[in-house]
Amino acid sequence: MAGGEDAGFGGCSGQGQKGTSNLERRKLMRRISIVAIVTVAALVLIAAIGQAADEWRFVVMGDNRPPGGVADPTVQPDTFLENIREVNLLGADLVVIVGDLVLGPQPEEIMPALWDGYDKAIAGFEMPVYSVAGNHDIWDAVSERIYQERVKPLWYSFDHKGSHFIVLDSEDQSDNRAHFEKIEGAQIEWLKADLAKSKDAEHTFVFVHKPLWTFDYGGTQWMEEVHPLLAAHEVDAVFCGHVHIYEKNPTIDGVRYIITGGAGAEIGDWKEEGSFHHFVIVRVKPDTVRLTVVQTGAIYAEDIVTTESVAAFREFRLTARQCVPRVVLHRPASFPAEVTESLHIVNRTDKAMDITVSLSDPTDRWGCAPIKRKAHLKPGRGFDLPFTLSAASSDEWAYPTPEVSVMIRFADGRKFSTKKGIVLRESYTCPRASIIKLDGDLSDWKGVPAIVLDNRLQLGRKDFRKSWRGPDDLSARVMLQWAPEALYFAAAVTADVFLQTRKPSRMWQTDCVQIAFDGKNDDTEEYGEDDSEYGLGLIGGESVVHTYFWPYAAGRKGTPKLTCAIRRSKDGKHVFYEATVPWDDVGVSEPGAGTVFGFNVIVNDSDTGDRRGWIGWTPGVGESKAPYYFGDVTLAE
Repeated sequence: MAGGEDAGFGGCSGQGQKGTSNLERRKLMRRISIVAIVTVAALVLIAAIGQAADEWRFVVMGDNRPPGGVADPTVQPDTFLENIREVNLLGADLVVIVGDLVLGPQPEEIMPALWDGYDKAIAGFEMPVYSVAGNHDIWDAVSERIYQERVKPLWYSFDHKGSHFIVLDSEDQSDNRAHFEKIEGAQIEWLKADLAKSKDAEHTFVFVHKPLWTFDYGGTQWMEEVHPLLAAHEVDAVFCGHVHIYEKNPTIDGVRYIITGGAGAEIGDWKEEGSFHHFVIVRVKPDTVRLTVVQTGAIYAEDIVTTESVAAFREFRLTARQCVPRVVLHRPASFPAEVTESLHIVNRTDKAMDITVSLSDPTDRWGCAPIKRKAHLKPGRGFDLPFTLSAASSDEWAYPTPEVSVMIRFADGRKFSTKKGIVLRESYTCPRASIIKLDGDLSDWKGVPAIVLDNRLQLGRKDFRKSWRGPDDLSARVMLQWAPEALYFAAAVTADVFLQTRKPSRMWQTDCVQIAFDGKNDDTEEYGEDDSEYGLGLIGGESVVHTYFWPYAAGRKGTPKLTCAIRRSKDGKHVFYEATVPWDDVGVSEPGAGTVFGFNVIVNDSDTGDRRGWIGWTPGVGESKAPYYFGDVTLAE
């Protein structure tokens, strides 16, 4: 494992040196041709961020790699090349690229061509380039070695014009990946020494690929061990990529946290949530540091997208979604059954809209004729769209269901589209617990009603439905009991092959159970502050819990306290799960008879080391993270 090294401005990485080769010759050529190639828009951009006499600037961008699924992963994307052109037009002292420089993982024989493509692209910069390792650059010991040979040490620092730059490694493969997604061990000791040596720097900037301060990436370790170091040494800003957005996270103890992952890889649909290709210009003066976000052909203030503005836009999006309410159907008392319902469409916004609503059955199983209607709706106006569904048997009353597709357009150019599957509301009555011993022995669960997962239509993924060989291949019986102090969970899983080879955060890729809760049972379309999701897996003979979603902002104390015991049968064909889930981890504050909360469970299956698919009670965990699909659990005496 390479330790950190100090590099002055003249000691930049190999790719930085390539970026400055023949620099004077290229500058001369650009002086000759600049009049021909600079557009009016570019001149406006340059003027808009003119540089003061005592100011210098550098650029940060991230995730320039080719989008997934491209035909040739060795060719860098056009968006990245366009960003290079614009950086050169605007000018900067140096560029830092915060990881995911190439599209890995790839076979070892292809990796030299990946890095050749990266080197060729960054040779177009007219200033030095400093690189940060990302998870698409390093994924095992071999890729780590090649990265160090081709690019740079994994962590290092350098100085420029009185400011100190620190590059960290979130992809640490050392000690059998013991420090993966953490800054600890040798790296944090180096960081402490480096910060101490640079205490007289005018400004200090830190760069890392993943937003390790967030919960998904072990945020507690960063906030408890790394952030206090940065705050104590008055670090100005931490920049990361990995998430393909721009977002200014809250400033903490004077340290700014910035996500900039839009240099070329695939992005999402919503600019208002930070999904746009961009780079960041950092303007440095002795007493100030200012950021400008640059999209192709435009310049934005630092706060174009903030945590608060994302929340405001999501509120608008939620309002637009509510114009077409969910259709929720409860299981009929007998079969065959025919159910007639109606979509009640209402413009719940304060603007007139053009809306197109259609209903279709992709399975041709529900006897539902396709329906489509267009309308212009003023605020508060609406219409009804009736339809009829039929199911021949109880087993046929299962997902997938007919889909409601919506396209909404507003006069100001905003548009919103979504698809909603019709919800089949499952329910479970949870009995009061007797004595529960957490040991993986389910003999004390006799007589408890079970959620039975043994139907082909309960399987996730179409290819898994085709290859599934019946209940002996994968099935489960899931049970719940409750007491004032906790909810108790049990599952008896049958699988012909049991394989769990992944680390806890990736256990879902092989055999394990995932459970999720909607504490307020408010049926939201995305996880919110009352929702939580956990993985239960038998890893290396140990019963392991991993928290996939548990919001800090919900008024909950500390971290989840869920515990589990998992036991495998002697013949290897059955795995028994038990878990104790404190009510705070469920999201229920005052449990009692009659309390209702949302619940979901899926059982993942792997025969070869990769996820084949899963079997689950409802959608909402495997297919998406949508609590409105969850079943209702009612506590009973």
